[in-house]
Parts: sequence; C-alpha cells; structure tokens
Amino acid sequence: MKLFLAFTVCLQLFTSWTTALDNYVAVPCNGQGVLALAELTVDHINKERTHGYKFSLDRIENVQELKEANGTSTYFLDIDLRETKCYVLNPKALNDCEIRSFKETKVEGDCKVLIETKSGVPGHVKGYKCEISPDSAHDVTEKCPDCAHLMLTNSTAAQHAVEVSLNKFNQESNNQHKFVLHEITRASSKGLGTPVLVEYVIRETPCRKDSEICPLIAIVNPTFGFCVSTVTPVNSTQETIVEICELFHTKATEAVATIAEPEGKGDAAPVVKEEGGSEAPGTDADDGVEHVSPVPNNASASIIVEKSDSIPKRKRSIQDSSESSEETLASTGAQIIHFPDLPEDPTTCPTKHKYPEDQ
Repeated sequence: MKLFLAFTVCLQLFTSWTTALDNYVAVPCNGQGVLALAELTVDHINKERTHGYKFSLDRIENVQELKEANGTSTYFLDIDLRETKCYVLNPKALNDCEIRSFKETKVEGDCKVLIETKSGVPGHVKGYKCEISPDSAHDVTEKCPDCAHLMLTNSTAAQHAVEVSLNKFNQESNNQHKFVLHEITRASSKGLGTPVLVEYVIRETPCRKDSEICPLIAIVNPTFGFCVSTVTPVNSTQETIVEICELFHTKATEAVATIAEPEGKGDAAPVVKEEGGSEAPGTDADDGVEHVSPVPNNASASIIVEKSDSIPKRKRSIQDSSESSEETLASTGAQIIHFPDLPEDPTTCPTKHKYPEDQ
C-alpha cells in the first residue's frame, strides 16, 4: 500500500512537471524581436562587467517562450558570444570593436538568458549564466603552429613586459600626470626566447611627471588607457619595446573608484574560483562562468565567477534526444529559476555564425 501511494505521488509530480514543460513554445531564432532581446542581453552583460573585454553576439541557438495569464512573457534564450578587443570601460560603440581572431586565441561565450517582457514595457533581463572559455592550446597549435599561446598574466615574463612598457609610456607621453597599472587583461608568447605580447589597462594618477611629490587624493574622473605592447625576452641583449596605448575617459567611475594598490586589480572584482586555485592563462578575472541571479524587487544582482581554462560546451540540436530536462539558473536568494532544455525551432535555429569559427 505504501509503495502504491509513493508511486501515485511520483506520478502526480511527474505529470505536473511535464505539463509545465508543455507550456513552453519554441520561437524562431531569426525573428527581429528575438534579435532585439539577444542584443539587449549582450548590452546588459557588457554593462555589468568591470574587468576584461566586451562581448558581441555571434549566434542564437534556441529560444523558448513561456506565456503567463497576466500578459507577461518569459523568454529563455541560448546564445553564443565572441570576445572583442574593446576593454569593458572603453566608451567605444560595440559595433566599432574588433573581434578577437582565432590566431590570437579567440574567446567564446555560451549563455543562457532569462528575459521578461510585457506589452508596452521594455524587456528586462532577470538572469543569465555564461560559460566563457578560450580555444584550447591544442586546437590553436593544430591549425596554426606558428601562433602565440596564452600565458599567465602574473608570470614573470608578462609582469616584466608590462613594467618596462609602462615606464616607456610615462617617459615619452605628453601627459602631465603619471599613469599606473590598472589591470593586465591578456598575455601571450610563442615560447621561450620569443617576444611577449601583453594587453593591459593603465589609470591616471594625481602624481605629476616632473615632481616627486604625489598627492594622496584620487582623481575623480581619471583618464584610462588600453595598451598593447610587444617586448623581447628579459635575457635579450638588446630589449626592444613596441607599444600602442589608446587613452579614453569613462563615466563608470563607480566601478573603478576604489583601488587598493596601483599594481593591483580593483577590489570590486567578482569572486573567482578555479580548480587548483590558480588563474587561467592569459585571461582576465571575469573570463569564467558568470552566474547572475534573477533580480527580485529590483535589487542589484551579484556575480560569481568560476574560472575554467576550457569549459565543454553542450550543444543541443533537434536530432538529439527529445527527452525534456531542466537546468537551474543560479540564484543567491530563495528564488530559483529552472532553464528548460527543450528542442529548438528546427527551421530557424541555430542561426548562422556572425563571425566565422576560424576567423
């Protein structure tokens, strides 16, 4: 009798769960409305990032719509992103940002997004989860043996390259104030004895170049600079430095106002975790798995980043098993969102890549 009751309860729960999944509708991926929602998501993600680079929409893989009785629709989007070369605080328009190429070890993002819409009200991103990962060194070497590989940004070679190139910038620039390191975003090299390429961000200080006296106050709206430098190895007989720095102003002073040390990263960085406790090679602190909780009562969302060198991306297609399942979207509060794992619209999903895989 107890076994029968247990079976009955399980059957009722399963029936309720499958009925809820039946309420989802697969939406065409190529619609203008869906594209607008995807671009809204990318803009939202880029605005929330305080480290690293901006991302651009690459393709839309799956869209599910859940309509509610009050006229509200919830969209579940599965989209792919590609990393650009624009630093997150750079005010440059996303359309003007160059995409990171395969030869430079491109970085991709696989994002699951939850958006709520209502007639006459702009769409609202309630939550998202992104798996951000660079191409593996094996894949890069296989297709491009002569290409540089990512290296740890805190390695001796990378730190030295930044130090000497920043010194050169401060000596040769026409700026009245000295600049200090804000963060190293990327480092790469072809191996021992070859030049080291570093990308890093610098920040203006109140210290004048022609004075040893430096005020202890911070500049309210400092000038930032994004630098790309190539430096020959430390043990080279004639070290050469080739550097290009683009200076810019940003309105995002809240994200960078509190900085403990000139050589350190801003302490507003998300939590970073990685197996083994080390930072992934050549990538910034945000290039991991981002879990942004749904925002109850318009409260600010928090970010947890779990670092990973190479995160396998699960791609579901209509040919895959149609067995339904759900994935939980991380939440710091009591509210938990279940992301449906359902077949996409077979005629329009996924859309074509905006950027070629080997580009």
